[in-house]
Amino acid sequence: MKTAIVLLGLLVLGVACADLDAFLYNPKRVDHYTFSYDASVPTSWQVPAALREELTLQADDTSDVYAVMLWRPTAERSTAPTVLYHHGNKFGIDEYWLRVSHLWSLGANVLIYEYPGYGRAAGEPNEAGIYRNARAALAHLHSLGERIDQQRIFHYGYSLGGGPAIETAKNGGPYRGLITESIFASVHELVADGSLVVPASFITHNGFDNRGKIAAAAGHAKLGALLMHGSADDFVDPKYLEQLADAIGSSAPHREVRVPSADHTHVPSWPEYDATVREFLER
Repeated sequence: MKTAIVLLGLLVLGVACADLDAFLYNPKRVDHYTFSYDASVPTSWQVPAALREELTLQADDTSDVYAVMLWRPTAERSTAPTVLYHHGNKFGIDEYWLRVSHLWSLGANVLIYEYPGYGRAAGEPNEAGIYRNARAALAHLHSLGERIDQQRIFHYGYSLGGGPAIETAKNGGPYRGLITESIFASVHELVADGSLVVPASFITHNGFDNRGKIAAAAGHAKLGALLMHGSADDFVDPKYLEQLADAIGSSAPHREVRVPSADHTHVPSWPEYDATVREFLER
């Protein structure tokens, strides 16, 4: 046992010499996106190629931001809600393609964008860079003018994506509504509860203080916030659902939903997910 503790200590000391921000991210570089569906995917989720637009946006530091717009058919796209989807910490757009296709099937235009170092994007992931790319994605939606309903833009943050969703919503309002799925209160609290097994003092560059910002973010939303978290999530503790809701308090309308038996990845499999999200989008 003592030997194992010593080895663990040496490992931690060795990692401390590196950039421990890497514990937050799991990027994967690709030269193209696949946009694939297997036979199990409902036909209603499958976005036709003609309704899929690949984009190269430009962040405020002039770096490229790769994004994909999933358009509703022409007759409905200018009156449909539009969701800006902020993805999780794993791989990139392909990893979340079924998730955004699912949202598209609920009647929304959807824009998903890439973080630095992910997919086709150059650079290394970090909090400031992720926020920068999120601003570029939101600016693109605003640049579309009457092609979309500018009064019906929603932010949707999944897991790590809660950080850019809340940051962008806080600074880019007003907008229609904030949706979060399985997000944490802050990086420091992830470390404290053991989800990131490194000393909290080592995490210095990425705070993602969602709890400290969410009241301001929800306050910019005309409909407030819809917060969802799986009750069986063993990666990001479900306790954060109540903590984030408490942080909003009476400053904005909000609804928290603890999804029965769902783990970190299966909230969209909840039988009531479609009705819950569609109702929020269509208010």
